[in-house]
Amino acid sequence: MFKLIKYLIYAVLAFFAICFVAGLLMDEDDLSTEDNSEVVEKKTTSDKKKSAVGDWGDGKVKSISQDQFKTLVANYSSNKNKFIGKGPVVVDCYATWCGPCQGLAPVLEKVAKKYKGQVQFYKVDVDKCPAVSNAYNIRSIPLLMFCADGKIEMVNGAPSQRSLESAIEDMLD
Repeated sequence: MFKLIKYLIYAVLAFFAICFVAGLLMDEDDLSTEDNSEVVEKKTTSDKKKSAVGDWGDGKVKSISQDQFKTLVANYSSNKNKFIGKGPVVVDCYATWCGPCQGLAPVLEKVAKKYKGQVQFYKVDVDKCPAVSNAYNIRSIPLLMFCADGKIEMVNGAPSQRSLESAIEDMLD
């Protein structure tokens, strides 16, 4: 009986630790100290990029299957590290049971709206797409794939909105 209680306490403590870490990662947006001149400069740069890219990206995070991944992102059977899409893409590799993944989802939705017309956002459930998970050796989620110019860069963890936007700006440069 006491062992059961001990394991329940450990499980609760682990849950709170995960929530605490996820909260730390998500709260970085509130600490922004940028002055307005930098924001205006970023908007101008972003507007130039938007007109250069065109109508790529519909402002939504679309769920895709393994087969769709092969045609929209990369054919992991033959050349998994070569991005074959027609415009910049961010792929969220997640699972429905993953707390940090659930915390990242609304951030991705906001960022997808912000980069509408510039970047397409996809999400892949690693439990439903084991071939993608195996091809990219995904052992930790969330994992984001930044795909542009024939390359795929992978980043583990749930970045803040500010960090995610910075990574996207770097990808668009």
